[in-house]
Amino acid sequence: MEYSVVSKIIDLLVERCKDAFSGLKGKIKLHCIKKNLKNEVFNEILSAHGDKVFYNDLDRFLVDNDVICNIIRNCCDTSVFHYKSNSQTINYYVHLFAELYPQYSQYHYEICVLLQKYFEVIYRTLNKSDNDETRIICNIVKVSLQGTTRRPRNGLLTTNKG
Repeated sequence: MEYSVVSKIIDLLVERCKDAFSGLKGKIKLHCIKKNLKNEVFNEILSAHGDKVFYNDLDRFLVDNDVICNIIRNCCDTSVFHYKSNSQTINYYVHLFAELYPQYSQYHYEICVLLQKYFEVIYRTLNKSDNDETRIICNIVKVSLQGTTRRPRNGLLTTNKG
């Protein structure tokens, strides 16, 4: 089964990393990445969210507007003037989706969570932790991110831990 979002991501990888996927070893690596992405997207996204009333329209929106690739490009953009945080980028696309599909505006939170989940699945798949040191660092970052919340209007960062 071919997933259009996965195809877009693979196209982006090939575009950005042409040399890394040249030759037999590169083609095998690309095939493995594509297979892992398909499996992860199916296991963590489609099986959990594919039956949601908004999913088909959201999937079409993601592909037509190149949303996932734009989120990835934003993460790779090192320019201070063009960078937007993941949450800013995701919120932008959720609002755009709500404008195009107002019948799903009541699912705003679920759509935000789903886009974040897409990003996490893609990030984990493309950045496998192959050794203990990398896994430890990833766990520390994950715990740190879970311990913080969005900034309230007063600009002070709060934690979930009280």
